[in-house]
Amino acid sequence: MNPLPALALTLTMTFSAAACAPVVLTPGPTVTDAHIEPDAIVAADGLRLPLRSWLPAGTPNAVVLAVHGFNDYSHAFEGPGQTLAAQ
Repeated sequence: MNPLPALALTLTMTFSAAACAPVVLTPGPTVTDAHIEPDAIVAADGLRLPLRSWLPAGTPNAVVLAVHGFNDYSHAFEGPGQTLAAQ
């Protein structure tokens, strides 16, 4: 019996499993205190995350926090944001 197919399968499975191992990245150095600006949330490492808001003319009765996921963007909330702010 030829051991090469079993060896090839073992190596393929080993390398495939190694390719799926997570890469753990350490946080960057702190360059500022995390804070919120009118148009962004600024993380401690200086990364600016865009922030959008739709405010009513008067005092708000409620707050809706909408966070989008991967492969989406904040402009998807433009319509609902304007509609809710108008009410």
